[in-house]
Amino acid sequence: MQPINRVKSGVSGRWAAIGISKSRFAAAALTAFVAAGASAAVSQPAFARDLGTAPACIARGKPQPTSVRLTNGCSRLERVAVEVNVPWGPDHATSCISIPVGQSQNVNWLGGRYKRTFICG
Repeated sequence: MQPINRVKSGVSGRWAAIGISKSRFAAAALTAFVAAGASAAVSQPAFARDLGTAPACIARGKPQPTSVRLTNGCSRLERVAVEVNVPWGPDHATSCISIPVGQSQNVNWLGGRYKRTFICG
């Protein structure tokens, strides 16, 4: 007697066990591949596009032409980056920095204007 979750067609037992056919898996993989390719064409960095702005407990000082002072007033260490609007090309972001509780950090960049501060991994 065959197990209930086995399928007699050409679907491998591994995929049938979790209820996914090969065609459904292939369609999902193709969709993910196309979406990943489309996201590269977006002007802002891939890691910045889906991340929300930093919480309100990250105080932003008045942005200077190429820097901003960030202060962590949160109850835990926060990792943030700054997105910069560049008039002659795509927006870019600084690298992620860790700001301990109660500490401040100056974030500098070359060219462009401050756009937002966002959380990062």
